[in-house]
Amino acid sequence: HFKGHGHERPLERMMSHIELSETQEQQVEAILDGLHDKGDRKKKVEKMKAMMMLDPDSVDYMDSVEKQAEQKAEGMKKHILEVATARKDIHQLLTDEQKQELKALMEKRLDRMGKRCDHDDD
Repeated sequence: HFKGHGHERPLERMMSHIELSETQEQQVEAILDGLHDKGDRKKKVEKMKAMMMLDPDSVDYMDSVEKQAEQKAEGMKKHILEVATARKDIHQLLTDEQKQELKALMEKRLDRMGKRCDHDDD
C-alpha cells in the first residue's frame, strides 16, 4: 500500500492495515498525494534555518521569534485541517465493515498510547 511516500505518516500507516479494493486504494493514494506537498519539506528547512540564524543579542530578537512562532502556529493549524479533511474524504470511501475495522485499530492504538503514558508517569 501507498508506495512512494518515504516513511509512512500516521494516516498512511492506519490505511495500510485496512484491506482496500484496488479502486479504493487508488482513491486513497490520490487523497494522500494531495495532502503531502513535495515542496513542504524544503519550506520547513528554510524556516528552521531562518530561526537558527536569529541573533539573541538583537534588539528585535523576541519580536522576530514571536513572528516566526505565529507563522509556525498558522502552518500547524493549516496542516491539522488538511489532515482532517483527508481523513474525512478517505472515511467516505470506506464500507461500513472497513470503518469498523479502522475504528478498532484506532481504539487499539489509543489504548497502547494510554498505557505508554501511564507507564511514563511512574
